Amino acid sequence: MEPIALLFSEPYSLALNLLESLLTNSCRVKIFTKDIKAWRQKIQQPAENNNPEVVSHKKFSEINKADYLIYLDPDPRDLPQLVARVKQIARISGAKGFLITSPTFLPEGKKLLAPADRIGIIYVGGAPRPEKDSEAEITKKITKWLFSFGPIGEETLLSGVGLATREKKKPSKNYFYALAGVVFVALLPLLLLAFALIGLFFARAVFLKGNLTLPRQILAASGFLAAVSKREASFFGRIPLVGKPYRDLSSFAYVAGNLCRAGQKGTDVLRNTQELTQKILSPGNYAVSAYSEEIYSDLDYIEKTLAFSESEIKSYPKIFNKVGLARVKLLLGQLKKITAVLPQILGEDGKKTYLVLFQNNMELRPGGGFIGSFVLVSVEAGRLIDLTVTDVYSADGQLRGHVEPPLPLKKYLNQANWFLRDSNWDVDFTKNAQKAEWFLDKEIDAAVDGVVGIDLRVAKDLLKAT
Repeated sequence: MEPIALLFSEPYSLALNLLESLLTNSCRVKIFTKDIKAWRQKIQQPAENNNPEVVSHKKFSEINKADYLIYLDPDPRDLPQLVARVKQIARISGAKGFLITSPTFLPEGKKLLAPADRIGIIYVGGAPRPEKDSEAEITKKITKWLFSFGPIGEETLLSGVGLATREKKKPSKNYFYALAGVVFVALLPLLLLAFALIGLFFARAVFLKGNLTLPRQILAASGFLAAVSKREASFFGRIPLVGKPYRDLSSFAYVAGNLCRAGQKGTDVLRNTQELTQKILSPGNYAVSAYSEEIYSDLDYIEKTLAFSESEIKSYPKIFNKVGLARVKLLLGQLKKITAVLPQILGEDGKKTYLVLFQNNMELRPGGGFIGSFVLVSVEAGRLIDLTVTDVYSADGQLRGHVEPPLPLKKYLNQANWFLRDSNWDVDFTKNAQKAEWFLDKEIDAAVDGVVGIDLRVAKDLLKAT
């Protein structure tokens, strides 16, 4: 979670440097000021970016919990009163930090702080407009103190030649290391995203081999890398002139992160589905609804996460074309519908019997293929309690009376009677299911709660997947 910093100041040069340093250290900054307009002009903040947040100094009630505090006032009317105010802010917010003011107001022989106080006072020579040569050093030192064990509970004077002048030039070879560091920092968001994408596609390859544990771990790591890449790219995206590529990179990292999170939930769905299958085939009681609710929740999360990234995914078709977004959305919608009624399907409220038709798609029929055999499957309280396989001719031989077949069946296949084996003589499966139920009742006097049709192609795909 990003640390929160409170900055009380007008848009002085030192305040702007301190703000930049806080943002560089991934802080979420809230600025309290008398001149909101001047701050916004200085930082040139995009409308969609709310970090930093600039509010009126009068909104004292908006001071919430924070981690760090900087209060910059070059000309306090009453320094002891100002110190008391800053102490109060630190106490309310729970933050530690510094009051920065001019050494003009340095008290003689009077201590304004106690060791237990959560703030320190820094007197800066010429603050808040120190000499340009010293400003970077002052900012660096104050930031270092803020994020480490600085002089909290103490009064410190920053002045003199050490801060007011430039340091001597170091050997020229150091420029190479400095340049290399700048290049590395500039490329860091891209490098992190590259590793995240490699992990994403590697997890996919491992998952297709049937491993569920390792892909989830890889996706978690890739999601973290994508999140860091997005954060760093968003920061660089605020830089004028060079920010556009980083903003695109941030958008890309957002998509990669969402795909990683969706992938993690996908592995959870498959793991729960495997556990549920084992429960169905094993003795013992369990709550079907608990599994269905968890699976439904994960499917819903995946659907919403992909929906948030839909426009970005379409913007990068060459990279994300394997996602198959339209097909995935359709599949997720169908799975959610099934999962919602899974407790009823698995007989949580009473015994259910289903007719499963095995259709040979090599012998064409409008409904999926010739029905060579069928299975009666009975479930109750989420467990398989009975399974009976029957040859269709055995059942058809028990039909009493004559059922007139459809004209094409009679004319082209020379069938004088209509039986269960040809009950799928319609392109509408719901009609075929109703007809199959009717034949089953007439032939073997069995009633079912639902009908499922499986052809050879589906059976092969199921065997391949398992």
